[in-house]
Amino acid sequence: MIWLPYAVGSAVFAGLTAILAKVGIRHTPSNLATAIRTAVVLVFAWLVVFIVGSQTTITHLSGKTILFLFLSGLATGGSWLCYFRALHLADVNQVTPVDKSSIILTVLFAIVLLGETQNLFMRVVGITIIGIGTYMMIDRKRTLNPGVVRGRAGSCTRSARPSSRRSRRSSARSASPASSRTSVRPCGPWWFSSWRGSW
Repeated sequence: MIWLPYAVGSAVFAGLTAILAKVGIRHTPSNLATAIRTAVVLVFAWLVVFIVGSQTTITHLSGKTILFLFLSGLATGGSWLCYFRALHLADVNQVTPVDKSSIILTVLFAIVLLGETQNLFMRVVGITIIGIGTYMMIDRKRTLNPGVVRGRAGSCTRSARPSSRRSRRSSARSASPASSRTSVRPCGPWWFSSWRGSW
């Protein structure tokens, strides 16, 4: 199980990636953000190669290996472009469940293309549960608090609906033409709203 700490580290860094990327692309085009991130990854990856001394093995790579690594790089670039564009247009809580549903496609591709059919029944059950959970998270995000509208600076506006006809009449008499029927309240803790508003 020596691989487990590395897998946990991958999950932690992947989680931080979404948060840091969302903050970084608030006022930056998604394509430019992807290019900057790719450059950082490129430098870091080659730095690790030279630290561990793996650069001498590059001449031993076969043409097939280089071809599939090249195709994998294209797939990674396409994934990052779509991911950053989605983060630019939506919240992290909306994008991340859909992005992580790639687990389902990965398992299916591994079964069909690589022939990894060990414990096939449990694999199918697992990806089915993941798919259901992903759908529930997306659907819940759509329908949660339909009366609340998120503002730009981390605030929410809720329609002020009188509870009865009498209250509606009294409010109509006392309200001026320029008065607004929406109330603003912070979304979440005050410190989180202040932090969001500062970016």
